[in-house]
Amino acid sequence: MDADLAPYWNQTLSEPSGHSTVTVTWIIGVDGGGTGTRARLCDLAGRVLGFGEAGPSSLSHGVAGAWVQVQAAIRAAAQAAGMGDIDPARCALGAGLAGANDATQAADFIAHRPGFASLALDTDDLDAATGVLRVRHGKLGKERLLPLNPTVVDRLTAYTTERDRLLGRAPGQLFVRCNGDRLSEWSARASFARVSRTIGLREYSRFKLHGKGPRIHDLRHTFAVRTMIDWYRTGKDPAREMIKLTTWLGHANPDHTFWYIEAVPELLELAMARATRLSGEAEQ
Repeated sequence: MDADLAPYWNQTLSEPSGHSTVTVTWIIGVDGGGTGTRARLCDLAGRVLGFGEAGPSSLSHGVAGAWVQVQAAIRAAAQAAGMGDIDPARCALGAGLAGANDATQAADFIAHRPGFASLALDTDDLDAATGVLRVRHGKLGKERLLPLNPTVVDRLTAYTTERDRLLGRAPGQLFVRCNGDRLSEWSARASFARVSRTIGLREYSRFKLHGKGPRIHDLRHTFAVRTMIDWYRTGKDPAREMIKLTTWLGHANPDHTFWYIEAVPELLELAMARATRLSGEAEQ
């Protein structure tokens, strides 16, 4: 936290119930999900005093259980700072928890806060417990929730664990650079190109630093095409399945997703074969 923000935190706050006013002394940031909870205790100047960890605090496990783990992580952070139990009435708590996108769960969590002077709740982008990833600013600037294959959840969980170990803290972003800053679109593209060049996927190019070849965006096209090919080969109805893929890709209209059929010869051939077969069955 920027030290310039300290004057805004060092103020008197009133409890909603009209109880006596309190002065915020500590600022606590909590990052909780389906695999664990991490808390950072800071002073009003934004200096980190202690870091603590506890068990899962995804709201899908229940509000009571989430608060148990959040408080355990805060106690661990206070102990790491060489402090005893701290008075929650003198703390401003900002929590990013998996499952907070559910308005009912979020409201219940806030309603059961154990005496914190102020509480701001946000959702984690990855909910490992339910296997859902939140895309905040996707295609067309829209937000959407994506169900993930369990193997993807396992890989992302392993990544976040190693990320936090290397950084010595839990950053506010899911994908980060080595210094903990958010990974930009340009950095992601450059990293993918560099790795592709290293493993031989991209050819050498005199005028391009990382050669010529696959782009990270091509993974999106490959996923879409292979998904549709699988529909045809397994006998599924593409018209019924398409809305799922449209949602995944963030398209505004299924017609935009059907474009892949025209763009990929193999898909077009499979679509024509299916149409011919259905036409023949209808004539019988």
